[in-house]
Amino acid sequence: FPVTISSLILLPLIQPIKADSTLNYQTSTDNDSGSLIKTSTTYYPATTASQISPPGFVAVGQALSGNTYYVWRGWLRFDTSTIPVGAIVTSASLSLFLVNNLVTEAISIPIRVYRCYFGAVPLSTSNWNGCLTDPNNMLEDTVQFTSSSGTSSTYKWTILGSTVNRTGITEFIIHSAQDENQVAPISFEEVQFGSHNTIGSPAICTAANQPTPQIS
Repeated sequence: FPVTISSLILLPLIQPIKADSTLNYQTSTDNDSGSLIKTSTTYYPATTASQISPPGFVAVGQALSGNTYYVWRGWLRFDTSTIPVGAIVTSASLSLFLVNNLVTEAISIPIRVYRCYFGAVPLSTSNWNGCLTDPNNMLEDTVQFTSSSGTSSTYKWTILGSTVNRTGITEFIIHSAQDENQVAPISFEEVQFGSHNTIGSPAICTAANQPTPQIS
């Protein structure tokens, strides 16, 4: 029987989705990874932060050596702007290569990764306090380290896909929970991860659903 246009139900075109595609990004310049350090004979608050340059390692943690306290906080930046337009990042992970394990305390040291939005190139010494207090920072994941954590090994933190910047820079800060909770060290609680100019460059791996081109 004849069908009129008014009697048709028009359904929206649904764009088909490709299977997950894995995209990997690494740090590549001195602006992409490094550490800030504070030293003081009084644990908290310490003196003005300084930047470790050149950033041979991404140093994270705390230490007491003699009468001096040391606190290290690391940063990482990845250019994730090449994620395809319209793609949905379903999952991500951050991989760091442990070069040196300097932990001597008989405790577990939680190393926390936070998504941050400082936009500094690189993270400047003025961001020291913001590493812990900026309300925009979001805890991504925590990995425990002890004196027996193996070096020359890669450790992974789970990252929320929604926090990966698909149009620009994805930034992270890394510090120990002991530092965050102001628990003074009694010896060494430091770990050193590879930077772009050492073995084991930091990397972020993303899985994304990519819309396929629609045929008109």
